[in-house]
Amino acid sequence: MVQIARPTSDVSTGGWEPQGSSAETTLWESVDEVSADDGVTYIEALDGEDITCELGIASTITDPGGNTGYFLKFKMQGTGSGGPERCSIALFQGATQRASSGNFTSRAAWADKVYELTTTEADSITAFTDLRIKLTSSNLGATEDMWVTQAFFEVPDVSATFTPEFNAFRFYDDAGGEAASNALAAQDININVDVFSGNVDLQLRLRCDETGGADGATTDDWQLQYDPNSTGFVNHSITDNDGIIAVAAGLIDANATTNRASEPISDPGAGSFVAGEQDDDGLINDRQLTADNFTEHAYGMRFVSANLTDGDTFDFRLSTPTGIVNNIVPRVTIDKAAGGIGIPIAMYHHTKHNLVS
Repeated sequence: MVQIARPTSDVSTGGWEPQGSSAETTLWESVDEVSADDGVTYIEALDGEDITCELGIASTITDPGGNTGYFLKFKMQGTGSGGPERCSIALFQGATQRASSGNFTSRAAWADKVYELTTTEADSITAFTDLRIKLTSSNLGATEDMWVTQAFFEVPDVSATFTPEFNAFRFYDDAGGEAASNALAAQDININVDVFSGNVDLQLRLRCDETGGADGATTDDWQLQYDPNSTGFVNHSITDNDGIIAVAAGLIDANATTNRASEPISDPGAGSFVAGEQDDDGLINDRQLTADNFTEHAYGMRFVSANLTDGDTFDFRLSTPTGIVNNIVPRVTIDKAAGGIGIPIAMYHHTKHNLVS
């Protein structure tokens, strides 16, 4: 796919005039067609040297990135009997020339001409606004003409890039497995975990959305990381270094997740659910997220009471796949003091019932 900007205004007409069997009143309308109409509408430069016109082109191009695949294209025909009639095409950004072709020739027959910008010329374009095409005819004798029936600027389409975004989360207890574990708080709400009476296992469920319009790889990994007390993110794993360790917490490692109906994470409103994975070691391997869709991964974890202090915090993010955008950062705060306000996981349902009774 490509992006094309066609003429939309006359900046200067020079010695060029609209011509054709259905002649337009402006130069730009004579050369803006999607399919060249040859002699129906065209512009004409009469005898002389360096006859120029400048046409404003549409500001419809989004910067494609890169510096290859940029083209100036036009369709021309010279008429005469002397030396070859010549025409060149140039690209301007405002009053600054960004690219220029050499001379093209074609006598007595319409011919498509293409100039590919050099990488240096493409890099010199700083904005895709106020772009102009300049046509220059030369070597026209007293009875010789130059005709142009179409002109435009072409660049590559904006490349789709796999963009996974971590946009939602929810904490669950370790009862009931992946689909029926009990939510410990509403979606996107941080929690306190009370470890005064011992270790606590729970699940952290993440929703990731693909927003760049491209498929991820079948080999993509999804590494969960935690940041203890704002000291820096490290990989969540089966090794207890900071009072947290990866465990099953009611999940079945490597089994698929479901788009659960009970106490779910809300869908993003676009795309389709792609099954994620249940994890007991902090790293999900080889899970593809396809373009414009979303997935949910569930990670098990244990907070080890003996290695924790009241007020400890753990923030969470994903470090892979490549390009992951963490738009939200879940936090667990540890309660360990006697009489703390955290809700022990084992007592969650009983406490909830008493609170709402």
